[in-house]
Amino acid sequence: MEHLEEYCLNLTAFGPVFVGCGKIYGKNSYLFDPRTKRVSFIQEEALFRWLVQTGHVDSYEEAVLCGRPFNLAQFLRQCGISDKERHALIRYEVSAGEILDETHSLKQIHAFMRDGQGRAYVPGSSVKGALRTALLHAILIRDDSGKERNLKPVRKSYEIAESDYFNTLKLKNSRPGDMVNSIMRGISVADSKPLPDTTLILSNKLDINPDGRLSLPNLVRECIAPGTELTFRLTLDRSVLGKNWTLEQLKQDIALFSQYYQNTFQTRFPEPQGGRISNGNFLLLGGGSGFFGKTAVYPLLGYERASQFTQKQMQQVFRNHKHEQDLRRYRISPHCMKYTWTRHGTREFGLCKVEIQE
Repeated sequence: MEHLEEYCLNLTAFGPVFVGCGKIYGKNSYLFDPRTKRVSFIQEEALFRWLVQTGHVDSYEEAVLCGRPFNLAQFLRQCGISDKERHALIRYEVSAGEILDETHSLKQIHAFMRDGQGRAYVPGSSVKGALRTALLHAILIRDDSGKERNLKPVRKSYEIAESDYFNTLKLKNSRPGDMVNSIMRGISVADSKPLPDTTLILSNKLDINPDGRLSLPNLVRECIAPGTELTFRLTLDRSVLGKNWTLEQLKQDIALFSQYYQNTFQTRFPEPQGGRISNGNFLLLGGGSGFFGKTAVYPLLGYERASQFTQKQMQQVFRNHKHEQDLRRYRISPHCMKYTWTRHGTREFGLCKVEIQE
């Protein structure tokens, strides 16, 4: 096993981090306590067992189906549920902060990733995806030769870049450019350890334009709270990587991505109330982390061509978001930075400070 090098990859969430599992909690799936500002997610089987035992099934169905805003906590209080019975229904709790308001209709909540035992965690594959984006940016920043291509959709441009720069192993019984040839096979990231529910909060998305105007989409996510530290085991396989991506090279490439992101995109938007990472390097992790966290169009095409290219794609995909004005008004496309409110002020979604240690 001498060809395997193991390191400790540490991430500190600077902004909320969302890694979704695809599940959405409806308004009848949680209890909101306006006094403590906490949300309690319930066990559905336990709830329906209680409804049957206490004879409240019909009234529950009527309340859910009547078409009026439904608040499960208020419904259970009206049914006379005791504190002990209520506690028995709860699976776990998270802080809601100022995201929810009992005087208005409650919102759906997009759930965080959990394992088979119901414990929150961050998959290593999500971190590897963030690394892949950063490393591809660094490669393209150093190599300007690909900027003369006449590319079509954003998704395809990213695939071309990966094919040319990553899928280079030339393994037998595979076509050139296939994913099986990816040099990223030499980098693996293990899943994080289970996260306590106390490290989770609810966050809503806040879109901010370069001129400071903001909009608040009706989207609430269960996220890792700012300040949470995550540790992953990072393994480099020298039999695959050869001389590519030593520990020092990884650090340099992440630093190059961080600087490029700051200069090209981040600084074109107002500084969030919570400030920006003033030192160190970072990755963009998880859902809601924005355009730069998922694509490498800007370093692939260069700023001017990439901004024009991205504006056209945004116009086609999001026809009602006025992306035709991106370059004329803001000189950047897309024209929104993804922030959210936290107790530290506004912070960027998915922004994580990164350190790699032996």
